[in-house]
Amino acid sequence: MGSNAERRLLIWIIVVSDIKAESLMTVTYLLVESFWSLYKPWLFAAACQMPLVLRTNFVREKHVKFLHFKF
Repeated sequence: MGSNAERRLLIWIIVVSDIKAESLMTVTYLLVESFWSLYKPWLFAAACQMPLVLRTNFVREKHVKFLHFKF
């Protein structure tokens, strides 16, 4: 690896830590769509851990619908 796409992914991870959960859902979905072919294993692992990461006061039932990815 070490490609530009990988660097963009790492930058996204840093930036996303400052975004509210509501926006995080949308950004995550767009990231999955954009990097799906390159990062399928990574994104699958990230999606599996999302509920742990997003267990905060920002998370509500209405946000759960954004977590349905196309696997």
